[in-house]
Amino acid sequence: MGQAVVSRAAGDSACSLAQLAAVNNAISHGGYALVAIALEQRLAEGGRDSVDT
Repeated sequence: MGQAVVSRAAGDSACSLAQLAAVNNAISHGGYALVAIALEQRLAEGGRDSVDT
């Protein structure tokens, strides 16, 4: 019985790690998308001169 619990926990751990990696990737891509959209809007409002350097 103890071995089954350990095996299941190890299996769940690998699955949880994969899910965390997927969430991390989604958040990263979402962050890049937000920055890109904000930059596009800023450029559309006033052209290149409207972007602070």
